[in-house]
Amino acid sequence: MVKHPIEYEVLKKFGDPGEAPSIFKDDKLKSTLQPYRDKLERAGLMPDAAVRRDRLMRLLLALMALGVVGVIKIVIGLSLERPVGFLVVMMIAAMVIGAISSFPRLTARGKATLSDITNLYSGLRTRVNSFSPHSAPAELAMFAAVFGVTALAATPFGYARTLFPQATSSSSCGSSCGSSDSSSSCGSSDGGSSCGGGGCGGCGSS
Repeated sequence: MVKHPIEYEVLKKFGDPGEAPSIFKDDKLKSTLQPYRDKLERAGLMPDAAVRRDRLMRLLLALMALGVVGVIKIVIGLSLERPVGFLVVMMIAAMVIGAISSFPRLTARGKATLSDITNLYSGLRTRVNSFSPHSAPAELAMFAAVFGVTALAATPFGYARTLFPQATSSSSCGSSCGSSDSSSSCGSSDGGSSCGGGGCGGCGSS
């Protein structure tokens, strides 16, 4: 008997045979995960609309300042007949890096909480090799949710990397197929492709 809407939707989706990675492209599953993201935002673990707006404003101010300084340097370089191509490239690269780094998936509180969760479940790393198919499913799901599918590579469940190649290549958090609230909510972080720290790659990979 399922306890959570995400579990019901996953079971419903695979009522007919299908490939495991297809869950990342399922709009119904993404919409089912939205309440988990909302819950994380209310807890301050993921950026809500206000935080995203503040981040955008800081980025725009930084880009404006960088642009002004860059243009002044370029004008000076041209007036002195100096090459400015490298300066232009560096300015563009700085803007791109700034834009990418300005929108982390987790807030500072979210990163601290994720670190605490990782420490809390660190004992699973030493026990996971003692798990066998059909045993300790909840603990195994939590292990994948916290440490990521890639962490299963050296365990008896290494085949999970084949089932979920997107999870192992992107670290979007997501063993959201797990049965716990924490793993499910992680899965919602990137609009359905990721968990809280890292869809299907594990909450721990932020």
